[in-house]
Amino acid sequence: MAEDYYKILGLEYGATKAEIRQSYHKLAKLYHPDRNRDDPDAEKRFMAISEAYKALSDSALVYYQVLGINRGTALGDIKRAYYRLSEQHHLAARAGDPAAARRLEEVRQAFEYLVGKEDAASVGEEDGGW
Repeated sequence: MAEDYYKILGLEYGATKAEIRQSYHKLAKLYHPDRNRDDPDAEKRFMAISEAYKALSDSALVYYQVLGINRGTALGDIKRAYYRLSEQHHLAARAGDPAAARRLEEVRQAFEYLVGKEDAASVGEEDGGW
């Protein structure tokens, strides 16, 4: 899986596009190499911030990150990631985690985006369901 782009931008998982943009602009100004000429790590931080913003602005990349996979992942591996995360979030919801339902919905949306709604709907049937 790619770096945790949300963490790089100081955001909570599942932040909105507006929150991503706002955090990017704030951090880009703060760590811009022209403003930090005495800091040799400023350029690396600035580049990481820019990469994170670019990745989180690309919906497909965000969906891949939600499932913890990379672009080009085979369909079978996408399904396995979906089942693993779905089960994990179902168990967390049963244990009382209030954010589990939101994460489960994000996983479902990512899966539908990557495989298509029709194919996503048929996955449970062909694999024996839950």
